[in-house]
Order: sequence, then C-alpha cells, then structure tokens
Amino acid sequence: MRIRKLLHYMGSMCRESHTLLRRTLQLSCTMVFCAFVLLVDAGSYSIHTWQVYRTAQELSMNPAGLLLLAVIGAALLEERSRT
Repeated sequence: MRIRKLLHYMGSMCRESHTLLRRTLQLSCTMVFCAFVLLVDAGSYSIHTWQVYRTAQELSMNPAGLLLLAVIGAALLEERSRT
C-alpha cells in the first residue's frame, strides 16, 4: 500500500522536482562508478596509491549527502509549486 502511494506521489511531482531528482541520481551513480574504477585501477594499497584511495572514498561517500540535499530541494520546489 505504501509503495502505491509513493508511486502516485512521484507521478504527480512537478517537472522541476522530477528533473532535479533524476539528474542528482545520475550524478550520484556516476560518482560511485568513478570511485569503483579508481579502486580497480589503483591496485593494492601502498604509500604511492593512498591519495587515489582517499579520492575514491570521498567519491563513494558524497552521493548520500548530495541525494539528501536533492530530496530537500525537491520537497521545497513541490511546496512552492503547489501554493
């Protein structure tokens, strides 16, 4: 029942909110993929590759915060468009 309500709500979102969420999700997936590629390319952890590992760690952790900000922004856009 909750999934049906969620899908109905997502279907009735304004275009700007939907675009914001979709683009943020695309950016987050790209960041996680880049982190994966960096980790595969770096090989074993050593003194020469620690910067690559730190970069990959940041790339894999930042999408959560980015998605949180996008959800808050989409909610604000929805409130503004409904009034």
